Amino acid sequence: MKTYTLARPPFMITCVDQVPRAVASRWLDEHALWLGRRPPAPRVELEREPIAKPHQSGLVKRLLRALSGRPARPQRAFRIGLALARAGVRAARPLALIEERRGGLVRRSCLLVEAIEAVNLRDFILSRLRQAARQDAEVLKRRLWIAVARETARLHAARVRQRDLKAPNVLVAEGAGGRVEATLIDLEGMAFLSAPPSPAVRARDLARLAASLREAAVRAAGVTEDDWRFLVERYLEQIRGSPPSPEETDRFMARTLEWAARKEARNRRRGRVTH
Repeated sequence: MKTYTLARPPFMITCVDQVPRAVASRWLDEHALWLGRRPPAPRVELEREPIAKPHQSGLVKRLLRALSGRPARPQRAFRIGLALARAGVRAARPLALIEERRGGLVRRSCLLVEAIEAVNLRDFILSRLRQAARQDAEVLKRRLWIAVARETARLHAARVRQRDLKAPNVLVAEGAGGRVEATLIDLEGMAFLSAPPSPAVRARDLARLAASLREAAVRAAGVTEDDWRFLVERYLEQIRGSPPSPEETDRFMARTLEWAARKEARNRRRGRVTH
């Protein structure tokens, strides 16, 4: 995926090729609306207007980032989104990055990502899965877990992790012939890794998802521990290129469920609900 840049100092926009230059120019003209958290009314240049994620940090943080060479959150998310697209991972697709630069520092920025016609995994389970007949629900769940496991494995193969891999950060859509597609969102919560993720990192990311699927409402909709085992098996199979042994699956499951239980306990102490 290639990008191009338009600049009208102190503002600059970097877009992917699929965004027409006329649209990029219009977005740059409207920088105050995007950066000010007041998205403009939808227009017809694109099928759907993007989702805007503005960011602003204080002077101290801006100086520290400049000294360390670390990018601002939207800039990092934009780079990660491009890398995932090149790697073939179904993830939120970045369209543009708008930045306001003054004195060599990024003062404000905004990530624009493509809107996706889908529902999050939790809502999909509570609505679509709950309404399905028993036999249909089992088939649907298997297709769902395969899709989620596949994209999570691809994410890790691309040397990217998602520390907040919870059900609301996975979008689900059904296609022709009952095909289920999962899309990973929240690029801001992702991070590049210098090497393929270790077993501990992979288990930690999957554990956050396990905590989501152990929520009472999700269980009542028909999600069981057998479903988690099936998802883990498919994930490990994608990572390894061959089916895991029962012992390997048991060890990985135990690791994820142990962390999930600790997450649930922390949330109970803080009066929070785990989603």
